[in-house]
Amino acid sequence: AFPFAYPDGMHNAETLLVHPTSGDVYVITKEAVGTPSVVFKFPQPLVADQTATLIEVVTLAFPTGAQPDVSGGDIDPCGSSVLLRLGSEVLYLLEPSGAFDTAFSAAPRELPIASEANGEAITWDAEGAGYLTVSEGAGARIHRVACP
Repeated sequence: AFPFAYPDGMHNAETLLVHPTSGDVYVITKEAVGTPSVVFKFPQPLVADQTATLIEVVTLAFPTGAQPDVSGGDIDPCGSSVLLRLGSEVLYLLEPSGAFDTAFSAAPRELPIASEANGEAITWDAEGAGYLTVSEGAGARIHRVACP
C-alpha cells in the first residue's frame, strides 16, 4: 500500500496513471463540471506503508464550461503521450514538448470516442496502436479505436 495526502487538502479523483518507464505515479483530480482538474505526482522513491505528500504538477486547461470532469486516462506504452477522457463526451491526447510532465500543460488534441452511457475507463492497447474505452455498469461493451 502507498498511502498519500494532497498538499492542499482533500480532492476526489478517478484517474491514476503510472509511467511505464520511469515508474512515476500521477493522480488527476475529478472536480465539479467545468472546473479544471489538477495533476499531482507521487514523490520518488515510493515507500510502502509510509504516507507520501503528493507534489502538484499543474492545473489542466480543462474541463471548462459544461464539460464533464476527468473520469479516466492512460499513458501510452512507450511513455510518450497521455489520453484523458472527460466522461462520455471528450477524449484528449496530450503530448509533451520536453520532459514528460510538460504533456499536462500541452494544448490538448481531441480524438474520437465511442458513444457510451457513462464513459469511465480508457487504456492504450499493448502496442500503442489504438485505445479501448468502456462505460461503467454490467454488460458494458468495450470499444476500440485504431490510431490514424
